[in-house]
Amino acid sequence: MVSMKPSSTCLSPLLALSLALGGLSAPANAQILGVEIKDEKAAKKYKKNIVEINGRKMIVGEPLAGISWDSATRTSNYQASGTNVLFVPDPKDPRKVPYRFKRGERVASGSKGKVSIQGADIAAIHAHLPEQSLMGLAEEYELRMTELEELEDSRKSHSKGTVEWFAAQERLVVHLERLENWLRRTAFPAAADSISKDIKKEHKVKLVDGVNARALRARESIEKVPTPALLESSAQEHGGGKWSFRVHQSQHVRITHCVEMVSDEVAVGLLDLAERLIEGFRVDLIDPYRSDSYPDNIPDGWFQEFYLGPDDVHMHEKIWESYYGQNWGPRKEERLQMAGTSTNMGPPVRRVNYWRLNYGTDLDGLVAHGLGHTLADLHYGGGLYGMTQDWLEEAVGYYLSIEYLGRNNVTCHGHYDPEKDRYGRAKREEEEKKKGDKPLRMGLRDFFVEHALADGPRYDKLIPKIRFELNEADLCKSWSFYEFIVKSEGEKGQRFLRATCKRARNKSTFINSLREDGASLYDLKGQNFYVWIDDRWRAWVTKNP
Repeated sequence: MVSMKPSSTCLSPLLALSLALGGLSAPANAQILGVEIKDEKAAKKYKKNIVEINGRKMIVGEPLAGISWDSATRTSNYQASGTNVLFVPDPKDPRKVPYRFKRGERVASGSKGKVSIQGADIAAIHAHLPEQSLMGLAEEYELRMTELEELEDSRKSHSKGTVEWFAAQERLVVHLERLENWLRRTAFPAAADSISKDIKKEHKVKLVDGVNARALRARESIEKVPTPALLESSAQEHGGGKWSFRVHQSQHVRITHCVEMVSDEVAVGLLDLAERLIEGFRVDLIDPYRSDSYPDNIPDGWFQEFYLGPDDVHMHEKIWESYYGQNWGPRKEERLQMAGTSTNMGPPVRRVNYWRLNYGTDLDGLVAHGLGHTLADLHYGGGLYGMTQDWLEEAVGYYLSIEYLGRNNVTCHGHYDPEKDRYGRAKREEEEKKKGDKPLRMGLRDFFVEHALADGPRYDKLIPKIRFELNEADLCKSWSFYEFIVKSEGEKGQRFLRATCKRARNKSTFINSLREDGASLYDLKGQNFYVWIDDRWRAWVTKNP
């Protein structure tokens, strides 16, 4: 057996923020791996099952035999001189699950749902969707299709050409694009191609009526810009001439990337993803409610930068100091062992996420989760960096990642120690053994919701916590509660989250003042708002598991 273990992938920024790749403790065996093939010659053997994500060609599937993944240590084991078997999805149809359960075990439901990979052909293995199963993906797809049907019904309820019709049309197209993105970045490129055709048809209507100008302007703004001379000289001085940089920028986001680590094509794709995330956020959570008392706080110009550099600790240290003009603070040695840092270089917001990449870093995940933090600051904190709440930054990061990528491989927390059983993994695995095949059936959504219901704190117990205090149950509850607010509570929910951030600025009156705000917003009398809103969330997730 061969064991593969990636280097540490944690981000510890200036304001005590740190990101650890790997997410939560996954249900036993409910994990989807990405198996990368060594070369083009070997890839020809598996061409029907290979998908390309961010320039990396891989076979995506659940391990069946010869291959395994340890969530705690983030290591894979496989038969280097033998055969490794995966259950694989149908790239054309997410509804097809390649197995069924018999006496608690997965058995093939057809002849095309498995692929055998020779160990000699494997270049690397990573946890592509670490908290997900193929059965979970099928369930998630059904939920997304139901949501699209509801949006189509909403559009049909308005007379064509009215303001209301165009608003419904805009949301439908954004959600179609979101589905296409989800399909392409999980495991279903052929199904994504089919959705692309639907999007083109819808865009013909929108372009004629000029509704799509903002989104088109943002995407068409993507361009290569001159590399700053100071960055070039710093890279030359501290990198020994081994590394070169390019800069690509869109209307809102800049990607400063090491050419040897991230190609121009991948950088452009990341910017396209970023602009889709921003536009989708606006269409769902800002445009429907915009008014003098509900402004759009997202700037017209650039507000977010992602630095994607090489896995060179010395250069990582020096570029932060010489190019960005930052210092590492009293915990310098500790922070340099992590994969990055983050700071605001406003005003009001220009967040820089500074990454030292290693092999297998989830670039899509860095962009989606990182933008979630910044959009939370802008939208809920009033455009002031650091004026939102830690749980809410995490919630938006998780929400965007799961909605667009089908995964969240980035989790922010404090001083991460993988040797400690921080998430109660041993206890949960022992409990899962008693549930028969349930853990095998659980997808990401099932796992998160179950954990949030069982162990998540009530809202008034969650919101005072700082990032160092957030545990796995808190993160599950944060994502689930935020999804409930977004998909169930409309404008009232958005105003409530803005009120949460505003009230949090006065810690002595925070909880009591927000209780009064919530009761007033929902016109409650004689009820504890926090109990009421938590019961409302529980009813919603139970109805919409």
